[in-house]
Amino acid sequence: MPTLLLVDSTGRIVESFVGKLDSAKEELVMATLHSRNHLRAVEEK
Repeated sequence: MPTLLLVDSTGRIVESFVGKLDSAKEELVMATLHSRNHLRAVEEK
C-alpha cells in the first residue's frame, strides 16, 4: 500500500498519507511542501 511521509529536516514525521492520493489530497501534499520548504517527501511502497 502506498504511504507518503512528510518529514522535517530532523527526520521527524509531520504528516502522513496512506493509500492512493486523489487530486485533492495531492494538491494538499504539494501545498504543504511549498509552504514548509524544510519538508521533504519520502514515499514507501
